[in-house]
Amino acid sequence: MIEKAINLKLMCDYVVSCSYGDIVLIICMLRDYVKMLDEVRSDMFYREYYRDKFIKMADRLAEQIEYDYEKQMEKCKKNMNIKEKDNDIGEEALALTVTRSREEL
Repeated sequence: MIEKAINLKLMCDYVVSCSYGDIVLIICMLRDYVKMLDEVRSDMFYREYYRDKFIKMADRLAEQIEYDYEKQMEKCKKNMNIKEKDNDIGEEALALTVTRSREEL
């Protein structure tokens, strides 16, 4: 865990202080960075070493704070779809208003 990290050079414990939000941001950045690199890089060194390290690091942090990245991504996508649907309501209301005003004339 982060709180129980050991500095091997000095042989002493030290504490890393981060908020829950900071850790969530780090997890998301690591996952997003891996997705971005997957699109850009195809060399074996990246795939065998860095990709695995980044994913493991994100998973380790997520486990410590009980954060489910995939679940949160689904929730975020769902909210984005709702917002897109809400945008259509305004357009439909405007079209309905114009239609009604034409009918009244």
